[in-house]
Amino acid sequence: MDLAYLDYLAAHGESPLHKASVPSKFLMLLILISFIIISPSVAFLALSAMLIFGLFLLSGLPIKKFLHLLFYPLFFASVFALTGLGGTLPPAALILKAVSTAALLLLLLSTTPYYQIFGFLSYFLPGLLVDILFISYRSFFLLIRLLSGLFTTLKVRGGIQRGKLFISLKNITTALGATVLHSFELNEKLYQVIQLRGYRQGFVEQREKINWSRCDLLPLLVGTAAGVIFFLL
Repeated sequence: MDLAYLDYLAAHGESPLHKASVPSKFLMLLILISFIIISPSVAFLALSAMLIFGLFLLSGLPIKKFLHLLFYPLFFASVFALTGLGGTLPPAALILKAVSTAALLLLLLSTTPYYQIFGFLSYFLPGLLVDILFISYRSFFLLIRLLSGLFTTLKVRGGIQRGKLFISLKNITTALGATVLHSFELNEKLYQVIQLRGYRQGFVEQREKINWSRCDLLPLLVGTAAGVIFFLL
């Protein structure tokens, strides 16, 4: 997904979740992620996933556009589940935790303009840390695009084949290693660019007055519903 398209969805959406204030959405995110992390119940995690994707539909977001972004947590969670690295958690629970958490973050980014998110974070985080998070946010989608291109190249050249699991995993690991090395190079170049352009700490700090409205009831009710389901199950 193109980063500009994600920003467009966040800035031009008219759903109640788009109009809700940033603190209420952050509170919903915190509650849901906390319950998702601590819950071992597959039933609760499945209901949480349904609730999250219901919010995507309610917000008028094109779910198909997000599927390739959700593929990465799905893939890595599946590897952990199949190799037993996930501990005593059932494989389904591990996969649902990863996909639901990633979907929640995408929901926040696609319903809240990035300057509002980082402006809100600047209330209680140091300016330098907010800047690091902002740069990481912008770089993430560049790396996702690179990784997607590498996977396409592997498929075209026969690097990922059905029935050859170990060879495919070896090639995928090589692609991931190349992406990690490229991320260091990208961060170094980006740092040099902002230094040349006169970077000063706190360049994304744009605090706005928090305006509460009836739309804030939606994320608060969703967080409450998640809590009720968690304690009932």
